[in-house]
Amino acid sequence: GAGAFTERASRLDHIPFTHIPFTQGFLRRNLGRSAIDGLAIVEAVGDSMEPTLSNGDLVMIDRQDTVPGDGLYALILDEALLVKRVHKTLDGLEITSDNSTLYRSITLPRARIDDVMIVGRVRWLGRAV
Repeated sequence: GAGAFTERASRLDHIPFTHIPFTQGFLRRNLGRSAIDGLAIVEAVGDSMEPTLSNGDLVMIDRQDTVPGDGLYALILDEALLVKRVHKTLDGLEITSDNSTLYRSITLPRARIDDVMIVGRVRWLGRAV
């Protein structure tokens, strides 16, 4: 349901920088907005989106951008929170991992689109170097 993401999300207290400052200028230039309303930062887990995302990367999700198009989205499918590439087709949605040698694409026909909840579009990522 609509609250599924909120129930799964938790504050990243184990990360030393739990408050990441984004200036209004950064938000306006990069996201077309001046406030953080509807933005969430989650930690990536796993290798399915390598090389774009690595285990431990931080991902900013725009929870106000939930209409699937072509792009990188956070979504809930089969009780799992995932970050995947989404491609809208005439027949439904194609959900793919960047690490396609290890992970197969998922094709959701139009009749099953209600099985996926689009949490929001990925707008930024950060990682330690």
